[in-house]
Amino acid sequence: MTSGPQVVAGTVPVPGLLAVLGGRGELLAVSEALQRLLSAGRVPFELPVDGLLPWLPDPDTGPPDTAGPDDPVAARQTERVLLRDAQGFTRGALLTRVPLPDQGVTFCVLHLAPGAAAGDTAVPDAAQLVQLLYQLPVAAVAVNRQGQLVYANAQAIRNAQVTEPGHRRLLGLNDREVSERLGKDLEQARRREENLRRALQDGVSVRWVDQVAVPGLPPEYWRRSFAPVLNTDGTSDLVLGVGIEVTGELHRSAELELLGHVVQNTSEAVLIVDRTELVEDSRIIFANRVARRLLAGTGGPLVGRSLLETVVPLLTPAQQARFFELLRAGRGSSGPVLYARGTIAERCLEVTVMPGGARTSRETHSHTSVAVRDVTAVHRAQVLEGGRARSFRLALDGAPMPEVLGSLVETLEGQLPGMLGSVMLLRGDRLSCAAAPQLPQELVQRIEGRQVGPGNGPCALAVHLDRTIVSADVQHDGRFQADWALARAFGIRSVWSVPFRGKGGEVLGTFALYSQACREPRPAQLAVMEQLARLVAILLESRQASERMERVAYHDTLTGLPNRSAFLQALEDHTRSGEGLPVPVPGADGRQWAVGLIDLTDFRHVNEAYGQVAGNRLLHLLAGRLQEAVPDGTMVARLGGDEFGVLLPTGGNPDVLGPLSGALQGVIGTPFQVGEQEVTLRAAIGWSLYPELALDPVTLLSQADTAMYTARHEGQEYRLYSHHGQDWNLSPTTLRAALQDALAGEQMHVAYQPLVGRDGRVRSFEALLRWTHPQYGNIGPDQFIPVAETSGLIRHLGGWVLEQSMRAALTWPSDVLVSVNISGRQFEHPGFAGVVADALARTGLPSARLELELTESALMIGSERAMHTLAQLDALGVRVALDDYGVGYSNLMRLYTLPISTIKLDRSFSRDLHSAADTGLAGASAAIIRNVVGLAHDLGLEVVVEGIETPAQLQAVLALGCDTVQGYLYSRPLPADAALAWLQRAGTGTDDT
Repeated sequence: MTSGPQVVAGTVPVPGLLAVLGGRGELLAVSEALQRLLSAGRVPFELPVDGLLPWLPDPDTGPPDTAGPDDPVAARQTERVLLRDAQGFTRGALLTRVPLPDQGVTFCVLHLAPGAAAGDTAVPDAAQLVQLLYQLPVAAVAVNRQGQLVYANAQAIRNAQVTEPGHRRLLGLNDREVSERLGKDLEQARRREENLRRALQDGVSVRWVDQVAVPGLPPEYWRRSFAPVLNTDGTSDLVLGVGIEVTGELHRSAELELLGHVVQNTSEAVLIVDRTELVEDSRIIFANRVARRLLAGTGGPLVGRSLLETVVPLLTPAQQARFFELLRAGRGSSGPVLYARGTIAERCLEVTVMPGGARTSRETHSHTSVAVRDVTAVHRAQVLEGGRARSFRLALDGAPMPEVLGSLVETLEGQLPGMLGSVMLLRGDRLSCAAAPQLPQELVQRIEGRQVGPGNGPCALAVHLDRTIVSADVQHDGRFQADWALARAFGIRSVWSVPFRGKGGEVLGTFALYSQACREPRPAQLAVMEQLARLVAILLESRQASERMERVAYHDTLTGLPNRSAFLQALEDHTRSGEGLPVPVPGADGRQWAVGLIDLTDFRHVNEAYGQVAGNRLLHLLAGRLQEAVPDGTMVARLGGDEFGVLLPTGGNPDVLGPLSGALQGVIGTPFQVGEQEVTLRAAIGWSLYPELALDPVTLLSQADTAMYTARHEGQEYRLYSHHGQDWNLSPTTLRAALQDALAGEQMHVAYQPLVGRDGRVRSFEALLRWTHPQYGNIGPDQFIPVAETSGLIRHLGGWVLEQSMRAALTWPSDVLVSVNISGRQFEHPGFAGVVADALARTGLPSARLELELTESALMIGSERAMHTLAQLDALGVRVALDDYGVGYSNLMRLYTLPISTIKLDRSFSRDLHSAADTGLAGASAAIIRNVVGLAHDLGLEVVVEGIETPAQLQAVLALGCDTVQGYLYSRPLPADAALAWLQRAGTGTDDT
């Protein structure tokens, strides 16, 4: 039962309580009396639209022929019905069914007798039914056997666009004559006449659709039919024609067809399910092609089956819970979620649920649409990129290479579930496993060290042939018969191996995948392997370059010992925990160390007498002796020239210095064979103790240096520093007080050293702070800068240097820059960029002429605060140079993250270049410089080399592609007026002083 009738057409002026219903139960017309009752809400019974539908005749067969021969309305059938109200009471009514053949439409006349009980009804007469037919919102005509119009109802008259009285002039005319008179389409008239003949000849209903042109508007579409009115003998003298406008219906049908085409051919799987109280029992009423393919393995067609039968078996318990949660909510989405069962295994799906269909209540609908989007490719691309980024982060953080490569292997395994990976590196002519996180260790051991070539497995063959090798079934692959037993023992069926190459094209190793199933790779899978294999090569070569740079930065190329940078770094590491102690407290940090300096006496005479090659050879041999003479855990370093450093754990017992010094003097004094001559060396050794004598590296080295010179002057084998009588060896406290006085007086000045470009033009001057104390003489920056930083004086001191340098630059040509060194503590202050901006404003120096030099440690590579300050300086237009590059060992791969313009290579890179022709020991330095220059130029950075003192060094660095040089070859640091005079006098050239 419906909730009540809804009038869709006007009333008809006929007596009685009459209602006309279409074949689908829609209300077409009501009598005026019934309309009044409906409007007043006085009819206690609901019109039985739903209840009448089962009584309607089959549209294909029509109603049973119960009409009498004199019945003016053909095929009329009347029967008594009972109407039931909400309380269960019934009353009688008559239902008269009249077929108007239009695709099965039958209208029904329901006659309600006022106050009548069940069975107390009156049959509507023929006049009433004819009147109803005239008023129906359906065009109805009657045509005789000759094709002449004999009847037209009101809707047909309106469609013909003639007046009601005027239509009588059309009666008696055939369809073609009517069309000619009204100016209608004759082709449509011809079609109607043909259909009329078919209806009369065959005695069947004929149906078709006409397109009717409407001036100024889109065309209308009418569904028309001719149905013969049969006589008792089966002949027909009259044809009933019916027309209903179906423009909207056809448009909706076309839209539905288009929508159906879109849904069927979309890339997403679409299911429509009915909503039941128990969502697990909801049944599928529609599934598009993609859904049918996706769920093909669930057995049989999808439509009509429940979700419990089709979808649920493919889901894990957690996925089932989420899926049904979405269905109960009726709206929402999940995903992407990786599925691992049945036909959707290894796929990443995103599920979206939307309500649809008729609304059954305010909150719910009759159906639910489920859209399933396969985002496997996108998900795998994201996972792949995440794995790449993770491996890069590990490499940048200096993680061990097996861990970095293992991360890449796990990334590849995640792309291809069920397969296990390995990275094999070429060592000489054999393969070594660098990473295989999931492979059985016994299998790794069995394939370790295999020689490259045929017969030694897929990886050895891939490297040998330098091409990808795929074995879909290695247990039966004739190329690898020697490995059949091994493959069976570990259940290996397929192996894919992709070689990777270095920048020069040489094969470095292979990236391989193993599976327990026979598998052929798809092109996309091989592409992923090749992509990750290239990444392996990049990471390997980058790490190798970094290690070479680290070795150059921290090792002496002549002796192989740690160099000055490594020694200072170790000293810094060992003393860091003791920083801030007011007085030396032995054992305060649980460690005691001795710092020693060894200086060879008159070693320059060896070079003069036997040549530099012999001298270098002697230093190399001495380094080996020194390492053998010291106990385990002791560091021996070459600090430069003929000076060595020792970092010795004492365990709190300084008495060990005597025996060790004797042992060192013994290996130094043992004659060396130089050609046919024996050469004997002598040396002075000085020591200081941490934490007994000093807490900071600068003071420790200064004390050891003082003790060494004392030992030399006094002819002793060694000397331990003593505070007695050494007032000029300044403590941090004394330095701090002296520094405060220096800032208040005029003890400090700025010196300037030129930087010269490849074209010989002066590019800039580096500002260098100098301190001449009235009592202590020249005090180096390496002594007072750390004190200025720890005491908080660095901001005032640095600001003064910055402004002095800017004012000096204003006296130079406008294309000459000034480079100012900035300490780490000065740079890390939050207001540093503002200090620079204020100084530029006060002096008037264009920001483009200012370059700030920061060391790698000052930049705190990767620090958020450092990056923010660099961005502020970049916004000001100030250039930033990375000073002493290589000493702090920045990873080459991190340079691109810094907004810098210049790299200044530390003098350690150029120090040995002058001896390359003689010793061949500078090859490593040259290789590192060449690599750094190439990378820097690729990143758009300028390269400056410090410490150029000879023409040979200059020629070497220019040949290696360096842009700018700095060193004593051109000039020592000069006071401001002398620098200006030098620039005006020479512009370029070398300093002969």
